[in-house]
Amino acid sequence: MNISICPLNNNRLFEFPKTIDNNKTLQEVLTETEGKINNYKADRPNTMWKFYKFLHYEISAFRLQSTIGYAVSLPLHFGEDSNKKNVIKFENLQDNLCFWRCLAAHMNTDKTAYRRLETPTKELYSNYYGEKYDESYKGVKYLEYKKFMDADIDESEYKKAIDEIDKIEHHFKININIYTQDEKEITQIDRRSVNNYDDVLYLLRHDNHFCYIKKIENFVSRFKCSRCSKLWSTSTACHRHEKTCGDFCKHEFIGGNCKKTKNIFEDLPERFQENKFFYHYITYDFESILSKIEDKRTAALSFTNKHVPVSFSLFSNIPGYDKDPIFVCHDNVKELIDIFVKTLVDISAKAYEINLKKYADVLDRV
Repeated sequence: MNISICPLNNNRLFEFPKTIDNNKTLQEVLTETEGKINNYKADRPNTMWKFYKFLHYEISAFRLQSTIGYAVSLPLHFGEDSNKKNVIKFENLQDNLCFWRCLAAHMNTDKTAYRRLETPTKELYSNYYGEKYDESYKGVKYLEYKKFMDADIDESEYKKAIDEIDKIEHHFKININIYTQDEKEITQIDRRSVNNYDDVLYLLRHDNHFCYIKKIENFVSRFKCSRCSKLWSTSTACHRHEKTCGDFCKHEFIGGNCKKTKNIFEDLPERFQENKFFYHYITYDFESILSKIEDKRTAALSFTNKHVPVSFSLFSNIPGYDKDPIFVCHDNVKELIDIFVKTLVDISAKAYEINLKKYADVLDRV
């Protein structure tokens, strides 16, 4: 058999670089890449040729430092259902102060008319930057947070941080959690604070714009893992899952009908099935009389008599004790109990002797 190789030409998948700034554009690039790869696999001189493998490929990624500014167009579901009143969008404003408006809205809960937040917004801006608002301001510098790292951040790391959100958290002593919602009612964690301040600011990001979430419990119904797309009912559960989710996390469904799990007896080999239960037993019964005692009273009860054992009867299926019931009556309670216990011990010893022979094969293996 002769084997020939027909190499493909080196080609770029895309004529121009693709910009990825949210999960939606990432999924679009992945889908388009998969389609192009499948086309390359199908590109062969004739049906006698078969695709073998890609011998080499390169991926070049360039991290862009983007700023958060005003929204050009927000998704329709941002203004539907519970989002209509729970998400403050701050749209149609020709500046890049959306983050500072969200922070001002959070810190000024008494101002229900959000158009009156312009002064508190610029005050927070000046408080952080140490200067008056400049109209050339490009917005807060924000990079996707290292959300899979669960570690404490000290002050030295804040000073080196490129992401301004880290520094703003430290400056105002507030946790900042950021989410995205490209699909209606399905939310992804964009950034989860690792700090433990008393106050928490919840933000919704769409491209380069922040919206303010008044109550997180009214905002979402499901959280989606950014790696495997599995849905979770709480952000805590989703965050815990994301830290371990990866290439080794798979969902396997074996199929078939539901089968009841065998118990320990059903799981025994066939040769042990006949003797899987302990065959011997004892039954007994006590009789007692009421004996008068010195009257004892509590707030709710009065004790005038007590039960005193006077006799017992006992029967067993153990050989030697399986013919006639044992009946004992005694006027001394202690003697009666001693006789009862001694009889049980004797019967138990006889049962042990019998079963030692019966299960000798099993005991030898153990």
